[in-house]
Amino acid sequence: MRLTSKVRVNADFLAQLSFVLYFSSSTVRMIVNGIFGTGNLSTFIYSAIIYLPLLVACVKNPQEYVKLDFFILYFAVLLFFLLTYLIHPEYGYYYGRSEFGIWDHVLNPYRGIYAYWFIRLFNDPKKILKNLRISGWFTMAYFFVAFYIAMQRGYWTGIVGQESSVQLSYSLSFGYSVLPFALIFLYLALKTGNKLDLAGAVIDIAFIFVGGSRGPILFLGIFGILYILTELRARKVRYKGVIFGIIAGVTVFLYSAFSAVCTTLNSLLSSIGVQSRFLTMLAEGTITTDTGRNQIWTTAIQMIKEWPWGYGAMGSRHVLSKIIIAGYPHSIVLEFLIDFGVVLGSIFLVVMAYHIIRMVFFNKQEAWRGLFLIFFSSACALFISMSFWSVSTFWCCLGLAVSKHLLDRRKRIVVKFR
Repeated sequence: MRLTSKVRVNADFLAQLSFVLYFSSSTVRMIVNGIFGTGNLSTFIYSAIIYLPLLVACVKNPQEYVKLDFFILYFAVLLFFLLTYLIHPEYGYYYGRSEFGIWDHVLNPYRGIYAYWFIRLFNDPKKILKNLRISGWFTMAYFFVAFYIAMQRGYWTGIVGQESSVQLSYSLSFGYSVLPFALIFLYLALKTGNKLDLAGAVIDIAFIFVGGSRGPILFLGIFGILYILTELRARKVRYKGVIFGIIAGVTVFLYSAFSAVCTTLNSLLSSIGVQSRFLTMLAEGTITTDTGRNQIWTTAIQMIKEWPWGYGAMGSRHVLSKIIIAGYPHSIVLEFLIDFGVVLGSIFLVVMAYHIIRMVFFNKQEAWRGLFLIFFSSACALFISMSFWSVSTFWCCLGLAVSKHLLDRRKRIVVKFR
């Protein structure tokens, strides 16, 4: 019995180690690439560093860490791509691309689908938050280096239209990468009042404001609104109308003075050689300026109208790549309808919406609700950017919903047979 207990403790430690390393994969890759350079050898080394502890944990305690649902999901994804390729062999070029292809976008060991497995490892939201907090501090090292390099050379690099690498005053992806960790620190600071978590939140939010695009700022706001709403509902706060009135009044005041405040902040940042695209656009009143999405969305909608039965996995790439090299529709709704068809895609979207509402507004367990809120607020980026195939926060939301569902079902079975 003692030996069994000791093995379980060791397996749990190894699983948590892999969890922390996976969510800190940006820093792990940066270190490995710095030593060995980029290429297949580096990919193998950082993959081994991340996954080897988990594989040992699976051998020691397969019942706990070998999640059958993950492997079923993984096989289903592979099968979906295989069937799509058999029907549409012309997709082969887009699947095989070194950038935005299957390997780079879906199957690479640090991509999104693996986040489902790591989230499913533990049925304890507090343990997940604790390890995400550790990952947040490790990943901050990568954010500092990326930010420093961009400030030193005077520009960021990004993808615009058919150009795979252009010089920009901000990063298209940096803010989205920082966002989940900013929300983790912010949530923990709000819940515990820990000054270190507050410092982490402030640093990450500063990174987003200065180096990120406008999208992550919006989703910080969405998190704040949902957090207030869920807290009011959970605590059954009296005088909710008064609270909302105060919030509305503050919002109106900030809106009326926003241009002046943004101009002042931007001037202060410029004085130290730093620019914020978000503040500049707010001050100039161009925050809602179209950046090409209208053309992408119009073309995607036309694809759905022409063939509502679905184009298969990554089915938009062969059309939208003519507009933007990445080839995805910058909308999870459109991407689901294109890939899975209007009927099946709509069913998936309705089921997801149902579980999102349940997890956010009808979940009585605070830790589960808060953890889901963090990942959901980050995954909201999929409504205007990126692809669900590669975004970790989407798969984290899916993993959390499955874990909570299975846990609740297990409790109902126990109660039933008592």
